[in-house]
Amino acid sequence: MPTPVEKTVVFDIRALRRALEGGASVEKVLLRQGEAPPRELWRLIKQHQLPFQQVPSTHLPKRRSWAAYLSPLPLYPFEACLASPPQGIALALVGITDPHNVGAICRSAAAFGVEWILLRSEGTPLLSNDTIWRSSAGTLAYLKVVRTPRLFHSLRTLKESGWHLAGTVRPTIAGALPYQNWDWKKPTLLLLGSEDKGLDSAYLEQCDALLTIAHAPQVESLNVSAAAAILLAEAYRNR
Repeated sequence: MPTPVEKTVVFDIRALRRALEGGASVEKVLLRQGEAPPRELWRLIKQHQLPFQQVPSTHLPKRRSWAAYLSPLPLYPFEACLASPPQGIALALVGITDPHNVGAICRSAAAFGVEWILLRSEGTPLLSNDTIWRSSAGTLAYLKVVRTPRLFHSLRTLKESGWHLAGTVRPTIAGALPYQNWDWKKPTLLLLGSEDKGLDSAYLEQCDALLTIAHAPQVESLNVSAAAAILLAEAYRNR
């Protein structure tokens, strides 16, 4: 069974709408006293019968006129990944620390049918981070997220259970395979490395394939969230 994570506070109407569409539950919406709420926010409050309170500005974060408090999203235990046969595409975020990137990757994952995302317990931003929710447009509610303190060992276990591990690398890496040439019909666990260093050698050695995206030589590498979108779109197209 999943366990709850810390509560999320959302200040972005688009993120709130997507979260509601994904089944997230809102505990309360705080509105600044003496000020009419945005029309779209008021529509969501009425449509979904969200509980709301009018409060002094001191009860809200600085420069905010409203805040929506979501019920905690579930975190799934690692064992849940092993409960059914490997299929489709899963993601592992290895050392990605920028919440904008984490949110953008989650949005692409939801758009292209990813079910599972694995995160390292240490170093990855908390899912309650408002920047992640805004960057993901609330699509976190569609995903099953696992946080594991031993990500390296968890990936090895998933590989032994039948997942094919595919790492992402720069085009200059010897032996790298153009991402279009990978058989995306295989159950694929896609590893995305940190923004500055990518995947370290220990993770690369675990991979069944190293995938790369060709690009102009004057650019050293793609942003990790842009690379994720390209790879996941290709996986979706081929399944």
